[in-house]
Amino acid sequence: MRELIKKPFVKYVVVFLLTFSIYLINTPQDFKKDILKQTHSNLLPSADAVPNTFLPFLLYNHNTFDFSPIAFHLRRFDSNKKIQYYISKGESGRYSSYPVLTGLFAYPFYIIPLALNKIPTVTYHENILKILLIGRVAAAFYSAVSVSLLYAILRKIDRKSKLLYPITTFFALGTSMWTISSRELWTHTLVVTILCTTILLLIQTELKVRSFFIIGLLCGLLIATRQTTAIVSVLVGLYVLIKHKKYVIFYTLGALIPTIPLLIYNKIAFGGILSSGYEARGDIKWTTPILEGLAGQLFTPGKGILIISPLLLLSFYAIFRVYRDKYFGAENNLLYRFISPAVIIYILMYSKWYGWDGGSSFGYRFMTDVLPIMVILTYETLKNLKGKKLIPIFLLIIYSACLQANAVFYLKSTCKPHEMESTECIYPRFLEKYQNRQ
Repeated sequence: MRELIKKPFVKYVVVFLLTFSIYLINTPQDFKKDILKQTHSNLLPSADAVPNTFLPFLLYNHNTFDFSPIAFHLRRFDSNKKIQYYISKGESGRYSSYPVLTGLFAYPFYIIPLALNKIPTVTYHENILKILLIGRVAAAFYSAVSVSLLYAILRKIDRKSKLLYPITTFFALGTSMWTISSRELWTHTLVVTILCTTILLLIQTELKVRSFFIIGLLCGLLIATRQTTAIVSVLVGLYVLIKHKKYVIFYTLGALIPTIPLLIYNKIAFGGILSSGYEARGDIKWTTPILEGLAGQLFTPGKGILIISPLLLLSFYAIFRVYRDKYFGAENNLLYRFISPAVIIYILMYSKWYGWDGGSSFGYRFMTDVLPIMVILTYETLKNLKGKKLIPIFLLIIYSACLQANAVFYLKSTCKPHEMESTECIYPRFLEKYQNRQ
């Protein structure tokens, strides 16, 4: 038995199962609350995920990406407005304002309930909640897969480090993986899974021709899932061009496979191959002063990276070290030099975005896309620590995990814009119950 547990594959499965279980631990309670209160906010913290959550139902029952057949029933998620922000009116119908690949990847989770006619319509509240429940399970599944993949990456980097399991735990429970990725079908959910798979392939010592095709395919899927991830895909492409120049054609061919259907979809839905739901609803605004947005993303109590997950400060330090020390990261140094700028570009880009705070979601939602890169760089910085030097790292991991748990169990993974600048979203809510008992 002991020999079996030592096998890496079994460890990956154990990491997945533990994480998956934790991500779903309060799901039955959320479902019960929403049934009793005739609401949906426990199972669906943000209406942004509505299109990808209901897309499988739409495809199965109506064979279309046009939400017109069920749009009326989805009004409840946007205060019963006639025009919902998460569905854009295109030239040939009503389509998701956001990329739909996450919903397509979630489709297998819906097949059995739909085939058994357990959710015949979306007319009734209970059926709505059943769809949200399946969406939660799918999001938790892909998020747990991401954690297992990141564990595999860290193990490949240094499997003897005392921080292998603590940093894996930090990624799973001390970051937006818990409060964002695992709670509903955000586009971020699938982005993280694809990015972790891509990096795991890139750090392999021997890469074959098919490996570059697969890496290109994954980078194309990144773009199809969330268009801003083109930043990462381009940086990976440049890395392949510099280090493996003769294989760049295979990377390019792989990347085109998911990209071409995306362009066709954009043409049909929004009238142009480079158009999007954001453009269709007139929602492209780069109006925030960049220093204001940057300060908010780093230091705002309810949203700031350095307040909620302070350990990630080391990832910014690691970006500096990657260029100053050619031995940092060992054989992966060149890879880090190419992909680490994605972190800086991302945070500066979203600092300029009018909704830099990510709406009502808790924490640094937009930075979830590049979170695997940040955690890997943090691990590279800390992996050689031993003894008493580990204590502050453990304390920071516990601190971050407590903040995430507080948001999941007491705040529905949300932090309203009017609350984010105070300590309202990070105050431990269980103390309120204790104080009330007194």
